[in-house]
Amino acid sequence: MDTDASGFTSRREDPAKDGGIPDLSRQEARLWFYYRATRYIDCGYEALHMGQVHLYTANDKGMAKTTELFGMIREYAKIHGRRHKILLDAHTHGVNIRGKLLFDYHAMPFTRMPLLEVPGEELVLVREGYSEGGENPNGWSAKTMPYLMEYDNWGGLVVDDRKNIPREELAWRDWSGYDQIAWFANQPEKGRNHFLEYTYKWTEINNPNAYFELPFRRMIHNAEVSMKRADNGQMDAQDFYQINTKSAACPMGFDQEETAKRLWATGHTLREKAANPEMLIRYGAENVCDEETGMKLPEKIVVYGSFQSHVGAVKNDSNSELTRMYYIGDNTYTLSVVIPFAGTYDYSISTYGTLSATYQADGYPRSGSSNKAYFTTRKDNTVVRFRYQFISNKVTIEMFE
Repeated sequence: MDTDASGFTSRREDPAKDGGIPDLSRQEARLWFYYRATRYIDCGYEALHMGQVHLYTANDKGMAKTTELFGMIREYAKIHGRRHKILLDAHTHGVNIRGKLLFDYHAMPFTRMPLLEVPGEELVLVREGYSEGGENPNGWSAKTMPYLMEYDNWGGLVVDDRKNIPREELAWRDWSGYDQIAWFANQPEKGRNHFLEYTYKWTEINNPNAYFELPFRRMIHNAEVSMKRADNGQMDAQDFYQINTKSAACPMGFDQEETAKRLWATGHTLREKAANPEMLIRYGAENVCDEETGMKLPEKIVVYGSFQSHVGAVKNDSNSELTRMYYIGDNTYTLSVVIPFAGTYDYSISTYGTLSATYQADGYPRSGSSNKAYFTTRKDNTVVRFRYQFISNKVTIEMFE
């Protein structure tokens, strides 16, 4: 990576853009980070987001200099911080160095798949995300650290000719030609409220350590939204998203404030009822046998059917990793998903990811992809929990609205 004397690398992917990527192997860059961090601490800030840590530490082998820098920032906060502490996070699944974590918690954007079966620019979130565990900088330890998930921004409108690109092609260009927050801001009000609820529920069930960072105010760059002002009734262009209810005091609000309040009022009740297991990268059932018969349990159980496209998988894919079920003990596998749109969907349970023995509610084995049962969601954004029990082959479905 090319670095100038200031400690910043050139922006190789787009030389026309201003600025560059810091290089924390350079003392100049570390001094700048330290200065900026101490200024924020002096102003009363108690948490700092350290951005794309894996980019600006590319030349810092093992993040040794970065670890030293962050230690200096924490030491400064011990003396000058409002509560003598600073919390640090970054865009990362975690940095663990000899059992000790570099960050207090972690942060990452969402991943999406287009939902082309539904008109418009609808998309669904893909089940992913993991937060590294170890010894927290505050001295406590856990297998998985808390982490935030967000609607990220990186350029607003990322294609210049959205209207001239076929819908199926545009759907695969980032978020239909936008970055995440710009796509969200450019949806109609009803769509924004729907997707905000969907995201909240999706985050609640897909990892009990993840938390949805609702977008209060965020830049959308050149993806301006035209709207009528609440103070004078004139049309105007808004180049940043703000969650507030539109009013004379906030004439360019996007009207998601009441939806946010309603979602927060639910707390974590849905997480307590239907969350998937903690370790998203481990499915369980390795070398587990049925106590009565001695039969080894299958490591891979997949629920598949027409609903799969609504959770980011390929429809009717009996071998999908995205709808693979988790083993939770007592011969039982489980998977919770959010179905964004009300409707009737078919499903079946595939053992070992094959179609040689599939099961529905009656527990009788069938072969082939055409044998399925059905479930119906009455409301949008309904959580559906599938459960399958080996040997008895009992299949159950629960719904949480």
